[in-house]
Amino acid sequence: MDESSFTAINVEGFRVVRGPDWNKGEEDGGEGHVGSVEVDNYNGTVTVQWDMGNTGTYFTGADRKYELIVLDSAPAGIKHEDRPCVACEASVIYGTLWLCQECNSCYMCNSCYSFDHHDITHPCKRVDRPTCDGVAVDKRSTSIKIRSMGIFVGAVVRRRDDVRSAAEFGTVTEVISLEDGDKRDAVNVTWQDGSTSTCMVGFQGKIDLVCVEEMPGLEYYREHMAVLDTSSSSEASSKAGSRAEDVEPESKPIDPKPKPKPGDTVCVDVQETTIRELQWGHGGWNKEMNHYIGKYGKVNHIEKNGDYVIDYSGTKFRFNPEAIRKVPSLKFGDTVKLIEDAQKAQMLQQAHDPWKN
Repeated sequence: MDESSFTAINVEGFRVVRGPDWNKGEEDGGEGHVGSVEVDNYNGTVTVQWDMGNTGTYFTGADRKYELIVLDSAPAGIKHEDRPCVACEASVIYGTLWLCQECNSCYMCNSCYSFDHHDITHPCKRVDRPTCDGVAVDKRSTSIKIRSMGIFVGAVVRRRDDVRSAAEFGTVTEVISLEDGDKRDAVNVTWQDGSTSTCMVGFQGKIDLVCVEEMPGLEYYREHMAVLDTSSSSEASSKAGSRAEDVEPESKPIDPKPKPKPGDTVCVDVQETTIRELQWGHGGWNKEMNHYIGKYGKVNHIEKNGDYVIDYSGTKFRFNPEAIRKVPSLKFGDTVKLIEDAQKAQMLQQAHDPWKN
């Protein structure tokens, strides 16, 4: 069995994101949006319930296509015993284990690896199962991170089977395990009426919730993660860590404003109500984005569908190109003119000195 293959292993409950052969458009909600494997169809495909509500069937080895990568295998019970995490000191590592290739007996759990604990210039191996030797990946210091989005702490959710227009909403307060260990297969929710309940998000492949307002979760190194392979094909070894493909844009913005390039300074220059609409199908929206409206960031890279990944001193967000503008380079003595839209000026000024009438 290939190092990256999950054949003969229960994958129901795996938390997944789009992978290298993805061609389903924005069915997942956009790159980085998370879903749970609900059913292994035992034919090289799986059925996924996406946090944002859609359900679909995806290739996991059939026709040598791999549409998903594994974000977290802990909900299905994957664990590594007697290998404590060097950062958080967890005695058992649930999900993917990361092994430093330069330091002896240096293991990291998935969260600590993603939070850049230990030396990010050291090459590591990804160990998907306790019985495999691992797959070498690039150094974190030279790799790109993607922010996951979905049912995480702070997300607004509804019960999956509640399809009423007046469905009750709740807020996720904690990610937990329904059994012993740190399987991260359920969440605690506080509902509008003040009641609380525990809901499954991957436990035995069951998903109780649909996300109404997503929240950011774990950041992950896209090229480091394992493709989900439920077949006996060895193709996955060459696919593991491949760059995820993005869909072609359905339309191109006609805005004549200068198009930023990687490295350019940009800012989000639209209001919250507008950006929430623009972000649909472009990575989604979350409350944390509000803090960066009007603030300067650097273009980290441009996705194939035209979306911009903006870096705010280490915090990265993906934006619809229509939500951002290039910040011009100004020098002393230049003649400038304030924008005529007073409301927009006040909104942009929030990130700088207070607005004065």
